[in-house]
Amino acid sequence: MLWLKGKQSVEAGQTQWPGMPYRYRTPELVERAQDRSREISAASDIYQFGTVLYELLTGYNPQKPPNNALDPIELDIRSIYGDQGRYLLDLVRYMLATDPAERPCAADCLQKLNRIHKELCRAYKRVQGYPA
Repeated sequence: MLWLKGKQSVEAGQTQWPGMPYRYRTPELVERAQDRSREISAASDIYQFGTVLYELLTGYNPQKPPNNALDPIELDIRSIYGDQGRYLLDLVRYMLATDPAERPCAADCLQKLNRIHKELCRAYKRVQGYPA
């Protein structure tokens, strides 16, 4: 995995602080690189999961590539198409909230994903001619 260190990229295992993932940075990791006393919480994991989920759904990383590891995170959120696209996009935006206190907990994410999956299954059954 590629990591950032200052302005140069280095391979994983060769990095020293403030190394962080290049593709899936979080606001907390960027802040912690500047201030080691900054706490990292489960909300940071939710943010990273949101970036991975978005990329799985669209093929694009929602983060614009940084020039420097300490650059603020800029998002480029595109539409998610499909029957449940708007609900998935709402969830991803919720997960990518800049303020960690505004992000959902893991249980909320799972509940929303299960609801979306259930609706997709119902739609599939209707298309296949099964009773909903």
